[in-house]
Amino acid sequence: MQKLYETSQSISFQSQEKEKVEAGYQEKIDGYWLTSLADLAMSADLAKKTGVPATIDPARQEEIVRKALEIAKRWQEQGKPQETYGRIYRYLLFLDPKNEEYEKTAQRLLRQAILISMYVPDPNQDSVSWQERREGVSFDIVQTALNITAAKYVEEPNFQEMTEKALECCRIIAETPQLGVTFEKIRDPNAAQSYAAKIDELITQVKAAAPEQIGYFQVLQYLGYVIGINRDTLQLPLNVLMAEFTEGAYSTLDGYTYVIWPGDVTEFQKDMTNEFAGVGIVIKKKDNYPAVDSLLEDSPAQRAGLDADDLIVAVNGKSTANISLEAAVRRITGEAGTDVVLTIDREGFDKPRDFTLTRDWIVVQTIKGLYRDEQGEWQYFADPEEGIAYVRLTNFSNETTSRFRNLLQQLQGQNMRGLVLDLRNNSGGFLSTAVEIANSFLSGGTIVSTRSRNNEITGEDKARPDNLVDGRVPLVVLINGISASASEIVSGCLKDNQRALVVGTRSYGKGSVQTIQTIRPTQAQMKITIAYYYLPSGRRVHRNPQDKDSEDYGVEPDVAVELTGSQMIEMEKLRRDAGILHQNGSDKDTAAARTVYTAQEILKVDPQLRMALLCLKSRLLAEAMGANPALEEVLAQSKNKQK
Repeated sequence: MQKLYETSQSISFQSQEKEKVEAGYQEKIDGYWLTSLADLAMSADLAKKTGVPATIDPARQEEIVRKALEIAKRWQEQGKPQETYGRIYRYLLFLDPKNEEYEKTAQRLLRQAILISMYVPDPNQDSVSWQERREGVSFDIVQTALNITAAKYVEEPNFQEMTEKALECCRIIAETPQLGVTFEKIRDPNAAQSYAAKIDELITQVKAAAPEQIGYFQVLQYLGYVIGINRDTLQLPLNVLMAEFTEGAYSTLDGYTYVIWPGDVTEFQKDMTNEFAGVGIVIKKKDNYPAVDSLLEDSPAQRAGLDADDLIVAVNGKSTANISLEAAVRRITGEAGTDVVLTIDREGFDKPRDFTLTRDWIVVQTIKGLYRDEQGEWQYFADPEEGIAYVRLTNFSNETTSRFRNLLQQLQGQNMRGLVLDLRNNSGGFLSTAVEIANSFLSGGTIVSTRSRNNEITGEDKARPDNLVDGRVPLVVLINGISASASEIVSGCLKDNQRALVVGTRSYGKGSVQTIQTIRPTQAQMKITIAYYYLPSGRRVHRNPQDKDSEDYGVEPDVAVELTGSQMIEMEKLRRDAGILHQNGSDKDTAAARTVYTAQEILKVDPQLRMALLCLKSRLLAEAMGANPALEEVLAQSKNKQK
């Protein structure tokens, strides 16, 4: 008997080892095919942008796609929607953006990943609970939001499509077994199947209806039907069901129109305004703890002696091990004037030390230079000898205009002869701020106009001479595929008015205007697109998401400079490192090890910035010689394109 037991144990051990080895090999094989898929997608995207055909064997491409789909099927069976979307379907859509099956599967996987992230707690991580995020969700909020949408949305809402998508999102809940950890009835196959079947009946009804039969009131009726089905089957909390129904409905619109639930309002306002009550640090994850990535200027953290790379091992005495960054932010931030104790571990410390900081109102700076010097001050001249300055705007917030104009005047006093305005990766901000920034370089002419539903003109902003700061300095604006909204207003208007040369890649194509409305008497808010904006040339830069072949969107650069994936990664890493704010001084307890970069090092990894400087130097040289035929030709070509 003992011999039989030992033999069975040996076989079991060998079987476990074999499974482990096989899983390891399978992971390596999967990694090879998925790396090939990513390379294939990036090559196809670069070929599309540059117009140079990718030299890829069609048979090899077909094999890579086939293998990727096999892995996707296996991963979906294993319950890995986030990995399947992020590593497979995202790239498949790069290769074949019109493939409806890819698009449908990608949307479902993404929705499942969002549901799991929201409702399934990670046992290895302390994060913000779904109960906090969904607190205050109510039927009245949904009703008011739909009413606002019917009256104000920039297009006539398709309520039939909104209802169908809302129902589909509710159905996906039953198709996501991981949610059974939180919602017990999802583990009951009879309840899940009954719920899904009844939702399918509703979807069939909606599809069969005439579009004019479904208005916003009917959307609410179908929400009521779903609530009844849920009561008899899955018994999900009503706030969860209403939130998922609503988010599904609004996913059919432009992506910028949605409800901000009461539990999300504080974080939303912080993102919108770049202002919050806290201690003034940017945090990252390091060794399973939050750590200081960078200090913010003139903040409680800087004054208290915190430094970049400090490990935050506790907040108010509570350990931060395995805490999510979102949860860490919520613990550290709070009302201005209140204290928070951060326990800091740092190289050179014998043991962690407590730092007591008084929270203050923090305004995140949106204006950056090329790099920080040893004292932590931004350096704004990319070429001091030629007098070429560099200014980067990361967002168009309330404080941007005054700081930007003050900086321009400061640079003028330092004999600035040319300026590079970097709007790359700037996704926008306030329309009024964009108008003011553009007006800083213009003495007259149209900056932007807006039109609402039915193409009705709702506003037009013109440059005013009294707002001009510098109408003569040669100007180059840098943009890329993430430059959007307010960035497109500034770059497009300066291009159309022939005030600046635009360098980089085509911008994102978000030419829409949003307004934010509180849904009273609750704290919930509604962000809704109410208009499209048009450049001085009359072009609408907004990209039609339904027309994936169109190249008529965004701002097209006068001088196109494409970057490879590796170039973008290298450039962004150095740019980020060059902007980290450390403590001043050489005391090992208060100053982390740092590298001070030079303009030459940054230019070396940034081909677009190098091109911008070349254009400005050419302009300055030509002006010194009395003519600038090369630049005049580029501007003439730009003007002809606009006609």
